[in-house]
Amino acid sequence: KINVSRNPIEIPVILEVPAFIENGRTILPLRAVSEALFLDVNWNEEERTVVINNKYDFIGIETAGYIRVDIGDKMGFMDIDGNIVIPIEYENDGAFGYVQGNGTYAIVKKNGKFGAVDMKNKSIVNFSYPLENIDVLRTKAETALKRKGTQIPEEDLYGRDWR
Repeated sequence: KINVSRNPIEIPVILEVPAFIENGRTILPLRAVSEALFLDVNWNEEERTVVINNKYDFIGIETAGYIRVDIGDKMGFMDIDGNIVIPIEYENDGAFGYVQGNGTYAIVKKNGKFGAVDMKNKSIVNFSYPLENIDVLRTKAETALKRKGTQIPEEDLYGRDWR
């Protein structure tokens, strides 16, 4: 069982084999459907069976083109094309770890402290902040990004104010 958020994301799927209708039923390629659901698909030659497993333990909501993904006690982010942009190496404490500033950075946790990385996983603010100081961390991250010339819109695509 995989925990997927209620916010649907649309990811185009290229079918290597076309869908077809047989006896009034639409037949789709198993691999395409499984991979669209972020599942791993493998062939077991010895048993001549398809093996489908969860790729992630949790897939979060899409925010400004990025999606949080968790495996065990680690988290990272992928883009809406399914590419991992921030490796699944940060601590998953369930309290935080979300894209901020309309997709310009993420607040993540490492060694028990929070810091900020851009969406290429480059450090913006060192990992030295407790959860209580997240607002200070946000301000420092956005100030650092503005110094580098990154514009941070006041509101993201969904009208949420991230300042």
